[in-house]
Amino acid sequence: MKIVHMIDNYKLLCEEAGKTGTFEAYKAYTQKYSFFFDGVFQYLYCQPIDNLKDMIEQVDFQELLQIAEHNYETGMVDYVIDYVNQFVEKMRVDFDFTLLLGLEMSNICGCATPNSMGEPHLYIGIDRLLTKEWIDFGVPHEVFHMLRANRTQDIAPETVFSRTIEEGLASYAPLWLHNMEWTVENVAKTLWISEKQASSLIKNTNSLLANIIRDGNEPISVDTMRNYFVAEEDEVEFPVIGYYIGLYLAHLSVQNSVNFERFISLPRDEIIDMWFN
Repeated sequence: MKIVHMIDNYKLLCEEAGKTGTFEAYKAYTQKYSFFFDGVFQYLYCQPIDNLKDMIEQVDFQELLQIAEHNYETGMVDYVIDYVNQFVEKMRVDFDFTLLLGLEMSNICGCATPNSMGEPHLYIGIDRLLTKEWIDFGVPHEVFHMLRANRTQDIAPETVFSRTIEEGLASYAPLWLHNMEWTVENVAKTLWISEKQASSLIKNTNSLLANIIRDGNEPISVDTMRNYFVAEEDEVEFPVIGYYIGLYLAHLSVQNSVNFERFISLPRDEIIDMWFN
């Protein structure tokens, strides 16, 4: 595992912002990591950087730098590194990848976007206050996405089935890592929802699964994202249904003696057959 600390170039961004302007300084910073940010603008922001100029100029980059420095001072960055190592060892990872400990606009907790170089990398955002709880549950989730993206390289169009699989498996990763029991509390923690919501999801598993099966072949769109994969601001009874059903089916697979490590390389179509057919 190669580790890249992006903070030094971010410090230069803060210094240059007063000379060239915030937008130009940020643009120059992203070009130093174009293999990462090209994917960020294409797959996460879904627009070129020039379209984000107004938003970028509102960001307090100095404040985000101070947050990152605090994460180093409190040992949270070292904790991330140790945790990534722990997870990839248990998953028996046999390929090299780059861990980016990075800063942008504090919009990305973690991601593993495709890149033109084809080299696997994992980004963990340190421009937000890191806690052990987030690292314990968030880091395995993001590492799992990176592992599957590298092993399967599945470029088929996304559907409700495929997104349920990818997010469900990633959500199960921390439960598997720590051999955690299937409880309302642990489901709530790995899905970042309330225990009341987790309880509602568990009690209605069969009907929610039926909904996923009904709409499984629908493409990912604004409507399917809202219905199954986006957390509402209000505490709705059934949040992130797709995440939950994928989590439940991953758990059920492991309970039925499927080795979780298999899922990092198992093609989506085979998982769809296993889970839904």
